[in-house]
Amino acid sequence: MKHRATVICHEAGHVLLVARTLSRWALPGGRVKPGETLRDAALRELREETSLQAMNVTYLFQFGGIRTRHYVFVATLPGDAIPKPANEIERCGWFPVSRIASLPASVSTRGIVQLMGHAMGALKRPHEGMRAARRRLRKQNAGTLGAYEHAPTRKRGHAAKRGKRTLR
Repeated sequence: MKHRATVICHEAGHVLLVARTLSRWALPGGRVKPGETLRDAALRELREETSLQAMNVTYLFQFGGIRTRHYVFVATLPGDAIPKPANEIERCGWFPVSRIASLPASVSTRGIVQLMGHAMGALKRPHEGMRAARRRLRKQNAGTLGAYEHAPTRKRGHAAKRGKRTLR
């Protein structure tokens, strides 16, 4: 499983997303280099992809994607910060949180933004915490990933040679 430092930059109900050439929108971030802390990787990736220098990043939660474990941080940006695509990033922009679900974005990006929205809502409603937000997200997405992760596959070897169509 890959490990990725993922950064959420949010401002006035909008989230910063980046995209490579001919790719879907995603949150800024990337792989952690050997000997690098997760926090340092988050700061470095944000700077490399958007030319933004965060004043601080705060760890929020982990999010398990299909092949990647995301260590999610929220960034505090200066008031005059303007993102500019850099390195492999071709586009970057601010999108309303309510519009993320309709954008061409990865399942992980949608899930992280949705969970972040629940977490930020939990700050406004102290009686609900991260655990409740995670449970709600799991229930909402119960039918979407489950079928993909547990898709049956054809058996190989002896059963295939005999012409049987058995599933594992």
